Amino acid sequence: MSGDALVSVILPVRDGEAFLPEAIDTVLAQTGVRVEVIVVEDGSRDASAAIARGYGPPVRCMSIEPRGLGHARNLGLEAAGGEYVTFLDVDDLWPPDRLAVQLDAIDARATPDLVFGHELRLPSDGAGPRPARNTTTVLLRRSTYERVGPFPTEWHVGEFLDWLLRAQELGLTTTMLPNVACYRRVHGGNLTIRARGDYGDYAKILGRALARRRAGR
Repeated sequence: MSGDALVSVILPVRDGEAFLPEAIDTVLAQTGVRVEVIVVEDGSRDASAAIARGYGPPVRCMSIEPRGLGHARNLGLEAAGGEYVTFLDVDDLWPPDRLAVQLDAIDARATPDLVFGHELRLPSDGAGPRPARNTTTVLLRRSTYERVGPFPTEWHVGEFLDWLLRAQELGLTTTMLPNVACYRRVHGGNLTIRARGDYGDYAKILGRALARRRAGR
């Protein structure tokens, strides 16, 4: 593992006071890893900012006008001081060895650019852990993010899919670990449930990726 390497965890939140303490605690409970938590409070009307600021270092809080996940993640990454970066949705949790396991993988001899893991849904849907390529299961170097460029800000959903497709077009490599990297809490407030009307964004993202590939032939 990368010794004293620092992992920056970007945690966007909007009106997430019910989940935020557990989310921060799950990062601070990571074993064998130095972390910083950058909470990007995206226009909350509740006590999210006060909760985050109450922790003190290594937790920092940035309060911004509400402009969506892509913008919040980009600002968090600009403020990040770690060589490695990852993300946490406010209603999700991590096992305590998640970052240590992924750091070992990203520094292995056959070094991948992006390391993913499995997610386990809570409450259980009976399916068990499943491979997940999303922001809450990925670990990458900050230099990898800078190579691909910032997250798009025009989408209501799918900004990471857009970013990942661009990463693949650049030839970046990925690996999927068998370990559980995220406990994903499923509830009525999940963005993917609330934003079902915006699922057309995925089709537009895939269409743009296809157009780029055709133009590059």
